[in-house]
Amino acid sequence: MRTVDVVTWMATSFRTSDFVVLKMDVEGAEYPIFEKLAQIGKVGLVDVLSIEVHPYGFTQSLPSASKLMELIKRDAPRYVDAPNQRIMGALVTRMT
Repeated sequence: MRTVDVVTWMATSFRTSDFVVLKMDVEGAEYPIFEKLAQIGKVGLVDVLSIEVHPYGFTQSLPSASKLMELIKRDAPRYVDAPNQRIMGALVTRMT
């Protein structure tokens, strides 16, 4: 089975001038993915984010779903909260 490092793929495939839509339902892996995106300064690559945040998969620096959302808001300069856009447990937000 072939695996892909999503963060490395995103960082090498996209620029901030690209329009990136990210739909994420990765069963808890959203925490290490966004932690790594933040470490390399690439959270801002995402223009539209649809994410299902799970109550597990926490990392040491992201111990809760609220900390994950704080990281996204902090590191995505174009983030706009869209609380009325919740669809079946997923948050859909436009980050531009």
